[in-house]
Amino acid sequence: MIEKFKENLTPYFVEDKYKMRVGPPRDGGYVILREDLTPMIYSYGVGDHTPEAEIHLLQLYNGRCKIEMFDGTIKKCSLEHPNVKFHSNNVYTFEDLSITQSNVNVFMDIEGCEFELFDGVKDLSVFDSIRQLSVEIHFSFIDKSLEEWNSVFEKLNEKFYLVHIHGNNHSSFDGFHGLPSVIEVTYVNKNSFLRPLTEKEFRAYPLQGLDAPCLLSKSDIPLTWWCE
Repeated sequence: MIEKFKENLTPYFVEDKYKMRVGPPRDGGYVILREDLTPMIYSYGVGDHTPEAEIHLLQLYNGRCKIEMFDGTIKKCSLEHPNVKFHSNNVYTFEDLSITQSNVNVFMDIEGCEFELFDGVKDLSVFDSIRQLSVEIHFSFIDKSLEEWNSVFEKLNEKFYLVHIHGNNHSSFDGFHGLPSVIEVTYVNKNSFLRPLTEKEFRAYPLQGLDAPCLLSKSDIPLTWWCE
């Protein structure tokens, strides 16, 4: 079971020149594919901190992108802009995401609720509206088995390519069956590619110039299971 789990979390190889970092070089940043960034952004679990990734996105698009931000734990977001709309809502199901556009980028850090959200998806066609999905996975926040998590990742892998993964060093380096307790993953919809990706990653992560430790006072987490 653990080998299947690691296989499901082995990214496809994409040259670094096609990747970019959005947000700060610490916690709150995401590594995504440059060509699959779109000007329609949905961000979930923004918290009460300065939303640096969303500010960066506004700068990249000279203020002309649209950002929908969600977090039921706060009443107001610190980012105010004509093209930013804040919703004081938590999300637990795919319907709660309230995605009304197509070809969107999703950024998600919902503190463990991601399992319930993705596990509850029965019709995988609902993923068609998402061009790129960056999500923080919290193994340590909820009591789910390898088999249950494998089911979620197999569902995601059916519609998306996993193109990047990073361990969050705020968490245990090997707290979930030898893997980090919290990981950050980026998926891109398979429909975005003219030809299917076939080559799996062969380099050890993190990637210099793209990844950064979430907690700067600790070393980053090496991810190498696909090299073993």
